[in-house]
Amino acid sequence: MKTKHRRLFGQNNRIALHFFLLSAGIDKYLSISVKIALTGISSATIASAVNAATLSLEAQIDDYVAHALAQQYPEIKSEDLQYTVNLVISPQQQKQCSEELAFDWRGDLNAGANTLNVSCSQPLWQVYVPISLEVYKQVVVAATPLSRQNRIVPSQLATQRMDIGTLRMGYFTKPESLAGFELQRTVKSGQVITPYIAKAPALVQRGDWVTILSGRGALTVSTTGEALKDGVLGEQIPVRNLRSEQTIRAWIIQKGVVSTKKGQI
Repeated sequence: MKTKHRRLFGQNNRIALHFFLLSAGIDKYLSISVKIALTGISSATIASAVNAATLSLEAQIDDYVAHALAQQYPEIKSEDLQYTVNLVISPQQQKQCSEELAFDWRGDLNAGANTLNVSCSQPLWQVYVPISLEVYKQVVVAATPLSRQNRIVPSQLATQRMDIGTLRMGYFTKPESLAGFELQRTVKSGQVITPYIAKAPALVQRGDWVTILSGRGALTVSTTGEALKDGVLGEQIPVRNLRSEQTIRAWIIQKGVVSTKKGQI
């Protein structure tokens, strides 16, 4: 038996979330008013549904995924989360599980392809369920064609709603955060700006005198050095200590300041 279905996470899944709370033993700790707020349906309808029959395997998986998404992406609007479950089950797996089903994600739950392991201890069986997750965000794109080595001005950018699971090269969400970045290649209008396309502006340039910080807390000491390479925020570069004439490697923590401790970034 093969079942494939798609769910829009949110308003249509409030009943599923309530059923998950029931199976997890959480529901008994909630007040009647909270239960009704969670489901948006009457308590009589809830009782009728719960007493009608045990949830099917498909429904239990659906409930679990809905709850997992609510925990994983609390900041994402419900209409921006969609998932597809591709369930293939054998006659053995269609039998009623007398114990609570066990769920285990194979790896982290992220936008894109995921795998959920569902197992039953009585009767003993397990199934691996492919789950495709779409997470939509407003990402930064070029509002107009831009040439290579162009210094980005936020007004040259726009945002577009996209599934971040398809953006394997990364993305940005705020046009203003790219002010002063340099484009490493020509981009078309509507093209997503990625960290491989936009290079952060150099906070330190070769030959600059910089402040070198070392030590921790009250024991922090500073001295003056010369940058031997251009660098951006968080990058480690070689610096020559002007007092000792020794060359060290330090991380750029702000414009004109480097630190021997990476944790100060």
